[in-house]
Amino acid sequence: DSEVGVDLLQFRDHKRYFAPAPLNLAFQTPAGWFSVGLCELPDATRFVFTNNYFYMDYIWSKMDIQSDTLYWITPLCFTFNQNEWQGIIDYRNYLINHKYIVDPTMEERNIPQWWMEPLVCTWGEQGADGIAYAAAGFDYTWVKSYVEQQEQKLGYRNFTLILDDKWQKYYGDPNPAPGRFDYLRSLIDDLHAKGHHVLLWWKCWHAEPGSLPYQMGITDHTLIDATHPDFVDYVQQSTYKMLSSDPECLNADGFKMDYIFDVRDPLRATAYGNPSLGIGLRELYRYMKVWYTEAKKIKPECLITFSGPDPHFAAIQDMTRLNDGDRTHSTTNWQNRARVSSLAAPNLLIDGDGWDMYHDLIFPHLVTSSVYGVPSLYFLSKFSDNTPIADWILEIVGKVFSVSAMRRPGKSTFLSPGRWQMADEEGLVAESMQNSNSLIVYPDSCNGYAITVVNQDLIIPLHGRTVSQVLADSQNVNFTIEGDNLKIPSAIRGQIYNIKFKPSSSVDKYGYSLPQNYHLPQNSPNPFNLTTLINYSVGGTGPQLVTLKIYNLLGQQVTTLINQPQVPGEYKVSWDGTDSCDLQTPPGIYFYKIKLKNLAKPKNGLNTTKKCFRLTFFS
Repeated sequence: DSEVGVDLLQFRDHKRYFAPAPLNLAFQTPAGWFSVGLCELPDATRFVFTNNYFYMDYIWSKMDIQSDTLYWITPLCFTFNQNEWQGIIDYRNYLINHKYIVDPTMEERNIPQWWMEPLVCTWGEQGADGIAYAAAGFDYTWVKSYVEQQEQKLGYRNFTLILDDKWQKYYGDPNPAPGRFDYLRSLIDDLHAKGHHVLLWWKCWHAEPGSLPYQMGITDHTLIDATHPDFVDYVQQSTYKMLSSDPECLNADGFKMDYIFDVRDPLRATAYGNPSLGIGLRELYRYMKVWYTEAKKIKPECLITFSGPDPHFAAIQDMTRLNDGDRTHSTTNWQNRARVSSLAAPNLLIDGDGWDMYHDLIFPHLVTSSVYGVPSLYFLSKFSDNTPIADWILEIVGKVFSVSAMRRPGKSTFLSPGRWQMADEEGLVAESMQNSNSLIVYPDSCNGYAITVVNQDLIIPLHGRTVSQVLADSQNVNFTIEGDNLKIPSAIRGQIYNIKFKPSSSVDKYGYSLPQNYHLPQNSPNPFNLTTLINYSVGGTGPQLVTLKIYNLLGQQVTTLINQPQVPGEYKVSWDGTDSCDLQTPPGIYFYKIKLKNLAKPKNGLNTTKKCFRLTFFS
């Protein structure tokens, strides 16, 4: 009698705008996890399991289906998963392997380095100043002052500015608001000269009387009809006006596409210009694909960011946005969203967002989002909870920004709450540590740059590297080596520490210590009674998909201990003698097998390795 589902329309779903989520529903049974997903986007807005049946809201009366014609709904795929998180991976892999989607790799996307620069948005401070939306105070001079104050207080300049709601006179119109933003092109050119990039906030679907879509007659009441014959022309005119460097245009660098979940409700829509082009989720896909395609024609390096981690949308966006939190005084919701996004769309960057920011969340969210994505800042004077922002807080934010911006683009991996890693095909790029309180970035093989946001002993995993020196402001800093960790006693919050590493043939060109090959030694203890520990190492020069499974003497799989991406390094996992249903296995002889697949070169069979050892269990 329970209900679980994905709903695109937020007035029903109320999931704080994280939409569309992956169209895959996971279920736990006594036999384990399984998932049911949509292979194609439907002419519907909901995919729900309720009262023992699956439901999608196809509105037949709007679909212009010929009588006596067979209509095929979207195919469903069934996958059987280790857990609910693995269900997302299995779903995406199924879509790719069966050619339902295309997801270009990060290397194929050729990501510009400026996309990794921190984001600074006007929206939070607009609210703090009481000038949200079309308030008279939100104008050219306010934005210029806001940027200058952020530069000064952060001590950092190379951020991307998001000009938020409402810089234009009408929603749906690409022209700046007269009076308030007469000099928007001049402002953008000035920001470019200072090293900034500028994204324009865009309210998808909405159109007001007087706007371009109203003039073109492509609206359905106050919402745009993306199936109208003139929709493409509308997008071409809009993206040209906002992105082109021609004198009459704005020369912006991309868009923060907001409110994509306000697609027309098929039940309420009055008409579709051509319903065969898409209704519901398919109309949303058409809107975003046309926008993305036309924008890239004008400015190929423009940045398009919007919420929507469903794998079907991966090829028509550059960065997926986590959107607003859930006001729980915890970063758990953002981290869960980032984990979903990193699994469903691993080749996209993640916009860490941060509008609904409380004072006690700023540092842990900033640290983790600097590893799993691109960090954002929305405030200057006070947070969402009206707590004033002290200058020292923004100074530390600026220091974290400067460390974060050293990263290369990479894929993020969740290890545990507050513990994330980013890696590319060459090795480790960044890592968050110590309960979201510290961060390190590796720009090259000889250097790591670490920062802590609290006064503490800074402890950094070395992953086999050898430290030669630690510097702070070009001065030597005392440190100790404890096992495979570097310890900087009494590290100062906001101080950037430069860790110098000794060159080593076992270290990749970006400073990540690599086992020269995988290693799977004998478990210990063996034989064992309650639990046994299995150590292993991941070799190669980039992230590997690691699976470690237990088998019985008949070759039947007993359980899976590891099935996730891991960067090269040393690892360990314990087994308590239970099977995949958490039932105790009988005494006897078992085998464990490890398999590694290089994520950067998945078609290279030489990157797959298997090995077995005897494992004995006594009751």
